[in-house]
Amino acid sequence: MKFYVKSDLQQLVFLIVLYTSTIHINKFILSILGFTYPTVFQGWQTLVAVILMRVLLFEELSPICWTSFFANLPLFLCFVGNIVAGSKALSSLPAPIVIALSNVVPALIHAVSNPRADEKNYINFTASLFALFSAICIFLMDPILSENGIPTMWMVFHLLFLGAQGLVEKRTSSSLNSLDKLFYCNLFSVVVLAPSSLYLEEAFSALNFHERRQLSFLLGCVMSGILGTVMSLMTVYSVPTSLNTIAISRAVSCIISPYILPCTLNTSTWFFVVLSLVAVSVIKMDNSPPLNVIDCSNQKQIEIV
Repeated sequence: MKFYVKSDLQQLVFLIVLYTSTIHINKFILSILGFTYPTVFQGWQTLVAVILMRVLLFEELSPICWTSFFANLPLFLCFVGNIVAGSKALSSLPAPIVIALSNVVPALIHAVSNPRADEKNYINFTASLFALFSAICIFLMDPILSENGIPTMWMVFHLLFLGAQGLVEKRTSSSLNSLDKLFYCNLFSVVVLAPSSLYLEEAFSALNFHERRQLSFLLGCVMSGILGTVMSLMTVYSVPTSLNTIAISRAVSCIISPYILPCTLNTSTWFFVVLSLVAVSVIKMDNSPPLNVIDCSNQKQIEIV
C-alpha cells in the first residue's frame, strides 16, 4: 500500500488536513477532557501505528538485525522521550505555541547539518536564525511559558528529544529505511510504555477515568491513532517538492488553531509565532539518507516482521 501524492498542492492539502486534525484531537483529549496519562495515551497511539503498519505495509517492512537495533537504540529512546514530553507539553500549553516551537527544531537541525556557504544555504541559515530568535522570544514573552515552570520544562524536554532524534537519525548508520525506522520506533515505544504505565500506575488511573462525553473520548482516541499514523506515513512517503510542505502545513494548522480550540495569546507572542512559521516555511529541507549502511545479510535477525 503506497501513500505517494504526486502534486505539490495535493500533498500540502493532505498534510494540512492530517496534521490539523491530529494535533487538535490530541489537544481535545489531553486538555478539554483532561486525560493526562502520557504513557497510556502515547502507548495507545503507537500500538495503533504498529498494527496498521504491520497489516498494510507488511511486504515493505524489513527485518532488523541486532547490530542495526543497537545502532538505532538512541533513536528509539529519543522517539519515546519526544512523544511523551510532547504529550505533557500539549496538555498544558496552547496548540499554536507547541506547533511553532516544534517547527523550529527541524530548521535548526538543517542549519547545523548543512554549513556550506552557497546562496541556498545562506537563505536557509538566515531563516533558521530568525526561527531561533522567534522561539527564544516566545519563551520570554508568553506568560504561560515564562511564569509556569512545569509546562515549560516539558516543552524544553520535548524540543531536546525532538532535536536529538533528528540529529541521531541523520548520523546513524543503519540497514533501515525511513519506513522501517518509523515502524520500529513505534514498536519500541509500545514495549517501553506498556510496563511504564503499570509502574507509574497511570494504567490503573486510566481505568478509573470516567468522562461525561465518553463517546467523544473513545472516538477521539481511535481517530487520533489512525490519523497520526497516516500523517507519519504521508511524511515518510512524501516526494521532494519545491515547497517545504511539512512546515507550511504546520503553519496553516497553527494559524487556524484558535478557530478550532480557542486559546488566549498576547499580540507579541502571536507576532513571534507567525515570524517563526514564516521563517521555517522558506527553508528547503534536506531529507537525504545516511551515507553508511549496515549490512545485515549475514547477521542474525530479530524475528518481528
